[in-house]
Amino acid sequence: RMQFIGEKGSLDVDIEKQGGILYSEENDKSVFMPWGDDMNYLMIRDFIDCLEGDRPSPVTGADGLFALEAALMAYESIEKNMVISKK
Repeated sequence: RMQFIGEKGSLDVDIEKQGGILYSEENDKSVFMPWGDDMNYLMIRDFIDCLEGDRPSPVTGADGLFALEAALMAYESIEKNMVISKK
């Protein structure tokens, strides 16, 4: 998520929902502005389809482990203020 706050309004962007909430003084209200599919809905729908269709998930445990390792290296990089590579 990202939020932009300006003098005349604000924009809250949610990349997973692929949309944003825009508030401006001109409109005096919040407006949801979609630009694509709701990724949360699609991931949950695919998970349910895997269960109902007895098929494996397209995302493996190894994929999840890789994402976790990347996130932990990013945190370590911030803490140590240096580039961290996979050990």
